[in-house]
Amino acid sequence: MYKNIAKHVLRVSSSRAAPLPQQLVSQPRRFFPFFDFSQRGRNWTVQNKISPIDVPPIERTEYEPNYQINLKYKDLHDIKMENVVWSVRLKGADIGHIELTDLNGKGPFIYRAHHLHMHGPSEHRVAGVQHDLEMHIVHELIDGPDHETYKEQLAVVGIIFKVAEESHPFINKIKTEDLGHIETINFNEIFQTITPDEHKGFFHYKGSLTTPPCTDIVNWNIYSEVLPIKEKHLKQLQGQWHDNLHGNCNFRECQPLYGRRVVRNFQ
Repeated sequence: MYKNIAKHVLRVSSSRAAPLPQQLVSQPRRFFPFFDFSQRGRNWTVQNKISPIDVPPIERTEYEPNYQINLKYKDLHDIKMENVVWSVRLKGADIGHIELTDLNGKGPFIYRAHHLHMHGPSEHRVAGVQHDLEMHIVHELIDGPDHETYKEQLAVVGIIFKVAEESHPFINKIKTEDLGHIETINFNEIFQTITPDEHKGFFHYKGSLTTPPCTDIVNWNIYSEVLPIKEKHLKQLQGQWHDNLHGNCNFRECQPLYGRRVVRNFQ
């Protein structure tokens, strides 16, 4: 019953009450069910066109000591990935949280992790290069100074992958062949580096959701290391949404920076 949704183009009524951030995260298809990726987002009638972006080369970003991010994820037990039509998703009752101080020094804020989903190829480019897959860990703001009026009510941690001979251990755990049962997994495992390098961390900018309604309420954090994934595993994951999207990939094209700062927490 889902295969016909890609024929529709999202049109948002101006009289319609805007959904709350937590509703956008937990029930996106309830509020904006009819979007497709046939034109990489160019046919979405949304106002905000600010994410994803092409992350500039490192020398064109700035080290910002105010920007800090601490990952505090928890073990998940007895779960499995689920197909959500336009992607696959991994969620649990208590995934953990991140602590974030933004590029303006505001914070620290606590964002509770809600779920992980995927886009392929990647939505964000790095120095002009689009890679093969991008994971998004989506978080909701729950605490911090004046957090109820703080604009960025969501934070997303983005992790980019490219095809290699072997997959990152986290990919091996998620049972890409059938989205099968996972005994134990922790999002921290994604960041257990394969190639030790002190010059590694996160790029950060302020942007929007990359799917309708593309609301500009997101603190973006893009992991600077591009991780490996086997071509076999990539195809198995992409196959989960290709049929639902009439063979289309599920990424939005990059948007202009409009003078926004892109900073990093590593030198």
